[in-house]
Amino acid sequence: MPSNQKVLVASSLHPWDDPRIFYKQCHSLNKFYKITLIAVAEKKSFQINNIQVIGLPKPRSIINRLKNGLKIIKELFYGKYAILHFHDPELLWVGFTAKLLGRKVIFDIHENILGIVQIRNWIPRIIKKSLGNFMLFIENISQEIFDGIILSEKSYLKYFKNNNNTITIQNFVKIEPHKTVKNKLQDHTIIYVGAVTYSRGIYDLVEAVIELQKKDPTVKLIIIGRMQDQDFEKKLNQKIKSALFPENIQLLGHINFLIMKKFISIASVGIIPLHPNDNYLYSYPTKIFDYMNWGLPYVYSNLPYWKKTFGDKCGGISFEACNKIDLIEKIERILYNNKLWYELALDCRKNVHRFNWKTEEKKLLYLYKNILVKD
Repeated sequence: MPSNQKVLVASSLHPWDDPRIFYKQCHSLNKFYKITLIAVAEKKSFQINNIQVIGLPKPRSIINRLKNGLKIIKELFYGKYAILHFHDPELLWVGFTAKLLGRKVIFDIHENILGIVQIRNWIPRIIKKSLGNFMLFIENISQEIFDGIILSEKSYLKYFKNNNNTITIQNFVKIEPHKTVKNKLQDHTIIYVGAVTYSRGIYDLVEAVIELQKKDPTVKLIIIGRMQDQDFEKKLNQKIKSALFPENIQLLGHINFLIMKKFISIASVGIIPLHPNDNYLYSYPTKIFDYMNWGLPYVYSNLPYWKKTFGDKCGGISFEACNKIDLIEKIERILYNNKLWYELALDCRKNVHRFNWKTEEKKLLYLYKNILVKD
């Protein structure tokens, strides 16, 4: 039975149509609660799938970020919400304010704060370690104050031991209805989906595709995701211009999740070329789950945590992280071997059920019920 209790889901950094926040969590919660999502969007206010969305401007400065936080507090205060469920460390102060206003608060942690500080180029190197430790200290205080902590990875549990309502809700997929696996090798389209940064191996990937195009002009690369560094964007575009066929390397930026799935469905190979830094070593590359969901063979960095989970039986082949030559060899192995491609595609479909959002949805709803029953 749907409840009259209202929930405000908030993010000052993520777009409103973020797959984890909107398509998974909000849709699951909307079955039982009245959901309003306040997040980055071009429109000020709209409704979709019976979920009210309030748009925030994209944060471009500290002042913008503070203003977005104040807008969230204002909506929380006047909207009479039972729960604030927020997704960004920069909104911790908003969460503390919500507690002062007598609201239940859930902090949803997507990334390892120590690792994420290390790869942010705009943070001066001299303060990275101190800032990371300070943010971790604040997060630890928050678990004593907030009503629930959601972790996107099991590996984060070691930092959060003091809250009985701390749970792991991983970014698994809504399983698509089974489709007949069709060979898509004739197109030779390679796809990457995710944030576009140097630490995610995107420069390595572009260099690899440029080399592949020298042997095979039909090879295409589609990169879908938000560019997070202007200097890196310039460097990447310069590299693309040096290709023999630059028109076959497309930077599409952030696009809607539903449109993204269409690109995955027509691609030949998916790539996850992340570098072995602290933020990725013990977290899952969630786009692997999307690739598997669509029966798309993929090549991924050989980080030990990933290899232990995916091995060579989940539709992918690993390559030595940061090794462009090995990346090229593994892409070629899939692109030009019909039999292997088909076997890997079938492995994707056979194993994706291990990463089903339905199991995570049950945990999310249980957490909410547990928190609200305390009233």
